[in-house]
Amino acid sequence: MPAAVLYLRAPDDTEYRLFNIAVLHIVDGKIAELTGFDATDKPWLSLPATL
Repeated sequence: MPAAVLYLRAPDDTEYRLFNIAVLHIVDGKIAELTGFDATDKPWLSLPATL
């Protein structure tokens, strides 16, 4: 399943911080379902904590 990693930057922050992973379930070429998972403080994901 395709997934997207989401980063969020607070107005007073200078960096984007790892926030969420969205997993998409595609049916007939369209997004049928989107499931989000909290990705903060999950070093086992091997994703950069900030951008």
